[in-house]
Amino acid sequence: MKVVIVGSNHAGISTAATLTNYYKDLEITVFEQSDSIAYIGADGLLWVSGEIDNIEQTLYSSPGKLISKGINFQGSTNVYEIDQNKNQVLAKNSQEQVIVARYDKLVLACGSSPIRTIDLNILQKATHYPQILTAKTLSEGKKLFDISRKTDLSKVAVIGGGYIGVETVNAFRLARPDITIDLWQKSDQILNNYFDKKFADMAKQELNEHNINVILNETLTSSCPEILSYDLVVEAIGFHPNSQMGNLDRIEPSKAYKVNNYGQTSDPNIYAVGDCASVYNNVLEQYVNMPLGSYATHSAIVAAHHIGSQIENIESKHKYNGSQGASTVKVFDIILSSVGMTYEVAKNKLADDVDIIDFSNFIKPKYLTIEQGNAPITIRAVFNKKTLLLLGFQIACSQDVTPIIHLLSLALQKKMTAYQLRYLDMFFLPELNQVYNYLQRLLSQIIKSHNL
Repeated sequence: MKVVIVGSNHAGISTAATLTNYYKDLEITVFEQSDSIAYIGADGLLWVSGEIDNIEQTLYSSPGKLISKGINFQGSTNVYEIDQNKNQVLAKNSQEQVIVARYDKLVLACGSSPIRTIDLNILQKATHYPQILTAKTLSEGKKLFDISRKTDLSKVAVIGGGYIGVETVNAFRLARPDITIDLWQKSDQILNNYFDKKFADMAKQELNEHNINVILNETLTSSCPEILSYDLVVEAIGFHPNSQMGNLDRIEPSKAYKVNNYGQTSDPNIYAVGDCASVYNNVLEQYVNMPLGSYATHSAIVAAHHIGSQIENIESKHKYNGSQGASTVKVFDIILSSVGMTYEVAKNKLADDVDIIDFSNFIKPKYLTIEQGNAPITIRAVFNKKTLLLLGFQIACSQDVTPIIHLLSLALQKKMTAYQLRYLDMFFLPELNQVYNYLQRLLSQIIKSHNL
């Protein structure tokens, strides 16, 4: 069987690795147009911050590793057309040579591209104008690192208050306590896709305490006079899926490829995985585009096994069960995690049927000190007040309690109510938690508040 994979970042490499590790009698060709083989943008920011010494140590694959597994790797090659009638793709390499590759199965792991709003043509009319970058590719990660070490760097702007924007200002502040850093966000809070305002304000306060200026309800544009005062502007507004090729079904409004639980598109011989594909959100009960690394790898592994099952003529037991959007961000000394719907999203979807309860306590018994790993924690539950169906959670703590998000994600996937999760068997050990822990207390408050 001939398998062609377009893209060799997380999703593409996971597809190729799964196929080569589990199945035989495959001819695999991987096309890659960029320099970002196995590169994670968040690792680049760890390098900028000084938390790791060398970006090369984070690259978990390479063209050489792929070739050593018998994969035909075509680097610096852009796939520009899919001929679905002939089951082939057309590509052009750096020498402008056209390559035609036939496939039995095609995997689109095309990823996503940063949303760009700054027009360099306008800026270049000025005598001095900032360098404009994103934090997406390996080459840009190297540029960000080099710029962060320049002694004449004095002022940085980041546009976009989502995860990438917050992580970028965090990294630059750790690297450079001496410079001015501004975070521009067009809405009235940062992290608005993941957290309600109460939790977003905790992150904002942490940024402010580290002398990062958070500018809300405004955005920095090419025509703003302020833009010329910066040495560097990082665009972290978001991403759009690279889903232009093929006569395939897509979802609105993102235009990501619509796929089933095995990663198949509307053409059963074509799969889409990672950022260019959609995923069914179990809480929203609709298909969405979710550019997260965890989904990229999971969707790729599922698609690879589905392809492999057809080689062996068996039914694949690997099936993606949808997503709840679990995610985490570290903002200096606070770790914020979320899963499912925020209160604002739930209100728009369920109107008066939605409610929230917040609970604050310590993660361990109060007689244990901060030095012993104890810390205050705040957790929010979003739920249907008529049925007590759980819809979402948000957590803020200075200690790493993020594994609880995995449990809560499963609870949302299984459509659990506050009653069902309240009486889940949980361990108790005084060094690690309370006998009546913060999650159990939160769930008890939900039940008590509605007299159910």
